[in-house]
Amino acid sequence: MAAENRIPPAPGLFLREFFKSFRLTASVVPSTRYLTAALCAPIDFEKARVIAEFGPGTGPVTNGILNRMHADAVLYAIDMNPVFIDHLKRSCKDQRLRPVLGSAADLDQIVGGASEGKVDAVVSSLGLTSMDHPLRKSIYDQVKHCLRPGGVLTQYQYATSKAGCKIARSDFDERRFLESYFDAVTTKWVLVNFPPACVFTCRKA
Repeated sequence: MAAENRIPPAPGLFLREFFKSFRLTASVVPSTRYLTAALCAPIDFEKARVIAEFGPGTGPVTNGILNRMHADAVLYAIDMNPVFIDHLKRSCKDQRLRPVLGSAADLDQIVGGASEGKVDAVVSSLGLTSMDHPLRKSIYDQVKHCLRPGGVLTQYQYATSKAGCKIARSDFDERRFLESYFDAVTTKWVLVNFPPACVFTCRKA
């Protein structure tokens, strides 16, 4: 991706939106390059042509995906926060990026015109731990429906989510939830991230 199209860092914007709606933003800081690399590593970018990103925020993971994507691929960056979507639209002119104001629970409708409504990969920064279960289920029903056979989803959970964080529901078992949708679920810890994060890689048979 050309340097002038790179989405610039916006930590102040991210922090402000976190305090306005912490359950949607789910983190007080944007994802680091280490977490971004771990989320992108399982994806075969040579083959992936339609990718969906859930919760792009101010775009640090979006940048990482665009930097690795094929020239013919498209990225649907889906966020429910209009401030973040406006930031992506204003700051990045990469034609492969499709910022979408909406819910990941509407994935089928959002990508309906692309490749028969199927996606090759999903990268999720959603805070599943703090999310109501009906919404979690609705989103992952859509992922299961839209993800191509052989496709991959990466999703992370911060270590604080399992440590009694007040904004998290510590009784939620993220791995067990993901295993109810995917036969193959593996994990990798990114300890150099702040806070440390566990990345789940889920593959559709």
